[in-house]
Amino acid sequence: MSRDITSLGWLPIDLARKAEVSHTAVNLFLSGMRQTPRMAKRLANALGKEPDNYLVDRSARKPKGRAA
Repeated sequence: MSRDITSLGWLPIDLARKAEVSHTAVNLFLSGMRQTPRMAKRLANALGKEPDNYLVDRSARKPKGRAA
Protein backbone atom coordinates (compact mmCIF):
# COMPACT_ATOMS: atom_id res chain seq x y z
CA MET A 1 0.00 0.00 0.00
CA SER A 2 2.85 2.39 0.75
CA ARG A 3 3.99 2.17 -2.87
CA ASP A 4 0.49 2.97 -4.09
CA ILE A 5 0.30 5.97 -1.77
CA THR A 6 3.68 7.22 -2.98
CA SER A 7 2.86 6.64 -6.65
CA LEU A 8 -0.03 9.07 -6.29
CA GLY A 9 2.28 11.63 -4.70
CA TRP A 10 0.36 11.31 -1.45
CA LEU A 11 1.33 11.04 2.16
CA PRO A 12 -0.56 8.78 4.58
CA ILE A 13 -2.46 11.85 5.82
CA ASP A 14 -3.74 12.41 2.26
CA LEU A 15 -5.02 8.83 2.15
CA ALA A 16 -6.70 9.33 5.50
CA ARG A 17 -8.53 12.40 4.20
CA LYS A 18 -9.57 10.69 0.99
CA ALA A 19 -10.77 7.57 2.84
CA GLU A 20 -12.41 9.69 5.54
CA VAL A 21 -10.60 7.92 8.36
CA SER A 22 -8.15 9.16 10.96
CA HIS A 23 -4.48 9.41 10.17
CA THR A 24 -3.90 7.16 13.19
CA ALA A 25 -6.05 4.44 11.59
CA VAL A 26 -3.98 4.66 8.40
CA ASN A 27 -0.71 4.48 10.33
CA LEU A 28 -1.92 1.46 12.34
CA PHE A 29 -2.93 -0.28 9.11
CA LEU A 30 0.39 0.49 7.41
CA SER A 31 2.36 -0.75 10.42
CA GLY A 32 0.39 -4.00 10.47
CA MET A 33 -0.84 -3.42 13.99
CA ARG A 34 -4.51 -3.22 12.99
CA GLN A 35 -5.44 -4.56 9.58
CA THR A 36 -9.14 -5.27 9.28
CA PRO A 37 -11.03 -6.12 6.09
CA ARG A 38 -13.24 -3.09 6.62
CA MET A 39 -10.27 -0.71 6.78
CA ALA A 40 -8.60 -2.43 3.83
CA LYS A 41 -11.75 -1.80 1.79
CA ARG A 42 -11.95 1.88 2.75
CA LEU A 43 -8.30 2.52 2.01
CA ALA A 44 -8.31 0.51 -1.21
CA ASN A 45 -11.37 2.36 -2.47
CA ALA A 46 -9.64 5.67 -1.78
CA LEU A 47 -6.63 4.46 -3.76
CA GLY A 48 -8.75 3.07 -6.60
CA LYS A 49 -7.52 -0.46 -5.92
CA GLU A 50 -9.03 -3.80 -4.94
CA PRO A 51 -9.12 -4.54 -1.19
CA ASP A 52 -7.69 -8.03 -1.81
CA ASN A 53 -4.40 -6.32 -2.68
CA TYR A 54 -4.03 -5.29 0.94
CA LEU A 55 -5.47 -8.16 2.95
CA VAL A 56 -3.07 -10.52 4.68
CA ASP A 57 -4.03 -14.16 5.11
CA ARG A 58 -3.48 -14.53 8.84
CA SER A 59 -4.70 -18.14 8.85
CA ALA A 60 -1.39 -19.18 7.31
CA ARG A 61 0.52 -17.94 10.34
CA LYS A 62 1.42 -20.36 13.08
CA PRO A 63 0.18 -19.42 16.53
CA LYS A 64 2.91 -18.35 18.90
CA GLY A 65 3.39 -20.74 21.78
CA ARG A 66 5.31 -20.43 24.96
CA ALA A 67 8.83 -21.68 25.09
CA ALA A 68 9.27 -24.69 27.36
